[in-house]
Amino acid sequence: MKKFIFSLFLFFSTHAGANEKATVELARTAISEGTPVIDVRQEACNGYVKGANLISIDEFVNAPDSAIARVSALVGNDKSKKIIVYCRSGNRSRKVIAILEKRGFTNLENIGGVGDYFDPQTMQKCKS
Repeated sequence: MKKFIFSLFLFFSTHAGANEKATVELARTAISEGTPVIDVRQEACNGYVKGANLISIDEFVNAPDSAIARVSALVGNDKSKKIIVYCRSGNRSRKVIAILEKRGFTNLENIGGVGDYFDPQTMQKCKS
């Protein structure tokens, strides 16, 4: 039984990093193709994908008109244009997508979370 639990631990810890790296790569590819990418974490100083737009979930909750205006500007007020959203685990991005859908945005993709993954080649730290 201990061996089984240890095997599960190894599987999930190994794949969690792979998933986080895949999220970063998806975001990086989208940015290079001109697709707006939004990081909705409150604090993204552990590292965020270079070129991503930082619009926290707090702004969507506390100042929704401002957040929606910022998102609209990213897509030239075309609510059918594709937008990629990510956070740390995928939960906040799911909530933000629900808010955007209620406001008429139709082409949204939650690519999950970056977790604690950091790659200096594709990500940057916040300025202190």
